[in-house]
Amino acid sequence: MDEPLSNIDVQLRDDIRKEVKRIQQETGITTVYVTHDQEDAFLLADKMAVMNAGVVEQINSPEEIYFSPSSLFVANFIGESNAIPVRIVDKDKVVTPWGELSCNTNGHERGDAFLFFRPQQVQVEQNSFYEGVIMKREFVGGRYRYYIGIPQGEIKCYNQKIHRIGELVRFSINEAKVLFP
Repeated sequence: MDEPLSNIDVQLRDDIRKEVKRIQQETGITTVYVTHDQEDAFLLADKMAVMNAGVVEQINSPEEIYFSPSSLFVANFIGESNAIPVRIVDKDKVVTPWGELSCNTNGHERGDAFLFFRPQQVQVEQNSFYEGVIMKREFVGGRYRYYIGIPQGEIKCYNQKIHRIGELVRFSINEAKVLFP
């Protein structure tokens, strides 16, 4: 199927997705479903393939691709992401804008990389280690998307609490992964 739901209203799209999933499960049929709609891909796929310029970058379950992307391209292409430039200074040690951090560097002992994490993995909390300044706030239905300025750019996070533009906040990152350019 090639973009079969691209021009359908939201409610009908949801109903058809459920029907496609039901038919797939009942018949056990393999379906190749081409889409740019990530919600379609996440809801319908058991396995996904992410392609870049005609080359497969990663094949895995939707969960694995989302939480453990194999490359910076996949991380940025699938869902919202944060990627902060870091420098690897030793095995399992990187220098971030806030100082040194211990994390898995996949055996690398030197070089440039990115610290990758999803916006929902950021928690704004008063007693956290990291700090930044609220640069922008967007209401996105029941919560706010914040852009927090940090020494090397900005990161995105979600929170239900209202923070002022210009407010200094402290935050934690629940899980991060080192990715290479």
